[in-house]
Amino acid sequence: MDSEISPEIAPDMIRGRYPHVYRRLVHWGECDPQGVIYTPRASEYAIDVIENWLIEAAGINWLQIRDQGLGCPTVSTQTIFSHVLRVGAVVDLVIRVKKVGRSSVTFEVQCINEQGVLCFTVEHISCFVTDQPFASVPIPDEIRKSLEAYLAACKE
Repeated sequence: MDSEISPEIAPDMIRGRYPHVYRRLVHWGECDPQGVIYTPRASEYAIDVIENWLIEAAGINWLQIRDQGLGCPTVSTQTIFSHVLRVGAVVDLVIRVKKVGRSSVTFEVQCINEQGVLCFTVEHISCFVTDQPFASVPIPDEIRKSLEAYLAACKE
């Protein structure tokens, strides 16, 4: 994976890259008194990146999905930590779509520090559901097209 990203790039999606990369700073409030990131923050970082990707690539956000009478709750989240992440670190969050099912989607978010070291990987699975009754439904066509196109682009 290419993790050589210029520090001059603004903390936002690095456009035109596959997979997409988002840059962010690890803040003091996200860390314990020793300056190490709190464990649950990895999932929060991943969900933030997934939401940013939905807005950028699919042109829709969680509230718009909700306005369609749908939800996209978490089915499973797994985090594997590989290296300590401390306050003040600038990290790149790399998002990939790993699998698109009938109603579910599996995302992978990797967090890479400025030295190119993998700090953690989050696998996040969400499922599209309706409100009434609460049941899984097929991924809406416009979102499915974006997911499948991104999955293919990341494999090239």
